[in-house]
Amino acid sequence: MSDIVDELWLIGCHENGEARCTCGVGMDAADEITRLRAENAALERRIDEEAARKLNAEAELAKALERVAALTRERDALREALERIEQWGRAYPLSVFPEPDFAKAREALEAAGLTLDAVSASNMRYIVEGVSEIARAALKGAPNE
Repeated sequence: MSDIVDELWLIGCHENGEARCTCGVGMDAADEITRLRAENAALERRIDEEAARKLNAEAELAKALERVAALTRERDALREALERIEQWGRAYPLSVFPEPDFAKAREALEAAGLTLDAVSASNMRYIVEGVSEIARAALKGAPNE
């Protein structure tokens, strides 16, 4: 396509009939075309920049949504572990297993060569190890951040 600005310089003047425009109408039109072309180029650059920003924002949003999904799965796994621990805590209700008479239990255990402290420590180790196993399994898939 030939350049219209060059053609505007070559058209005859509408005022004086000379071969080249001397009244400024052609020059004004050429200047306006040049200005509009520059404005169009600037707008196209801005559109390209905005399109790039949009693509970047969409990629960041996709990453954020992925992270939210991962955190939701992690939270659900940890909640499930907490629910297992809470259920375990209800496994020995007082209505079924009333508190013993610890003085009598101490006497009976000492007569057999055992101490109440050793039996209590063994029971607590079992409980803590069970809770620790549940927690370890829940944390196994958790990201290290």
